[in-house]
Amino acid sequence: MANPLQELGQIPLDKDNEAIIIVNAFKNEKHREKLARQMDYREFRFPEFGTLAYAIKAIHDEKLDMHIDMLLLKSKTCPIRKYLNFEFIEELLNNFDEVSPQNFDVHLSKLRTDSVKSTLVDTIFKSLYRSIVDPRTKLSDIEMRINELNKILEKGYSAFELGFKSMEEVVEDYKIFRDKGIKTRTTGFSQLDKLMTQGLMDEWISIIAGVASMGKSSMALSMMNNLGNKGIICPMFALEMPNMSLTHKLLAFNTKFAVKKIAAEWDNLTSEEQGIYEHELERLRRNKYIYLNDKPTQTLPEIREQIMLLQDKLQQQYMVVFVDLFGKIQEFQGSDNFARDYEKNCNIVQIMTRELGIHTVLVAQILKSVMQRKFKRPTMNDLKNAGALTEVADNIFGIYRPFYDPEVALKQQLTYGNEEIEPDPNSNLAEILILKQRMGHVPQLLNFFFDPNTTRFSPIEDSYQDALNATKFEEDEDDY
Repeated sequence: MANPLQELGQIPLDKDNEAIIIVNAFKNEKHREKLARQMDYREFRFPEFGTLAYAIKAIHDEKLDMHIDMLLLKSKTCPIRKYLNFEFIEELLNNFDEVSPQNFDVHLSKLRTDSVKSTLVDTIFKSLYRSIVDPRTKLSDIEMRINELNKILEKGYSAFELGFKSMEEVVEDYKIFRDKGIKTRTTGFSQLDKLMTQGLMDEWISIIAGVASMGKSSMALSMMNNLGNKGIICPMFALEMPNMSLTHKLLAFNTKFAVKKIAAEWDNLTSEEQGIYEHELERLRRNKYIYLNDKPTQTLPEIREQIMLLQDKLQQQYMVVFVDLFGKIQEFQGSDNFARDYEKNCNIVQIMTRELGIHTVLVAQILKSVMQRKFKRPTMNDLKNAGALTEVADNIFGIYRPFYDPEVALKQQLTYGNEEIEPDPNSNLAEILILKQRMGHVPQLLNFFFDPNTTRFSPIEDSYQDALNATKFEEDEDDY
């Protein structure tokens, strides 16, 4: 007996139509703009052409030169993950000619129609037909599925899909989100987690901010080290510090040896210290969660591509991505209108974070003028380009060391050189201020110990937190 589902058939695949669209978008800038504006790469039914459509749109959006090598590069970041080679694209370009704008519109219309028809057939196969032949199905269930078919048809009449959702649809999405069981994400510090409502959530952005030499990069690395120890994947784009220096610091964190000893005196370690050093070096080598990229000149498209490639390699979406130092990304260099471009690029980072499902941690500068005023604890307004950063940030952490002045410390170093001087015990006290959190109370303050030898941040015991905080906000509450 024949299978009734087979009689429904399939929409014929028009490979030539898809090839013509791709070739014309490659060769003609106006066709390319129309493809990028009107079509989605997922509407192509052949994976190779869907991949090329994705790459062409990326090249158009980023205003890059269109050539085969660039097309291959961009195609590697397409979610379809279809492998293409130079010969395939070259043969494609040689086999199809350019068409007029009117003909190109016809080809686009046919692609959209075929895509909608294919979706309708797929829906009939999977849903409507089985519902009709199932004796348990109510007429209301069939009506609901027919309404879904109408929605698919409506999409075919428009170049754009309606972006609004009813509250009925939103609540259904919310239930799916809720059932995933992800209520909060750790910051890497359990004491800091207690002050955060949701922590480093998916699709959110956190900012770690401080004046120069206050330890913001070390705080980011401390957080990253702790997250890695908890099994959370943490890539870092290190725009200020090479991988070898970061490795020195990570070894210092875990061995508790001074960074100077790790970097310059490792061959003078005692046999016992050498054993600890080699053990931690091997443990660091086997770490599967920390990834470093120290290319000093990074662009936002490159950062996006690198994250996608890492997600694909590890088959893992959520990861905490650190960018140190955010202001050194290439798009911020040599701008004619720095404030405008800074806001634009912050928005690009926000879109990237949401689309990739990651958490992004940006290390940012605070204005130097903060150190000249009476109350030096940072506020959100103290961030460089505060308006753009505070708008996209879900969490903002300010770093402040109340008994440490970077300029005074530098003068002491120049005056005394390598001579040992008695350090001020209070100089190692550090504060992390929660200046913003999307779903929680601010400001909040957690006291940390900053080890100047290893440059690691560690929270101070709970029993001392209240005593240290007793008078702090009374002294400078007007600063908030």
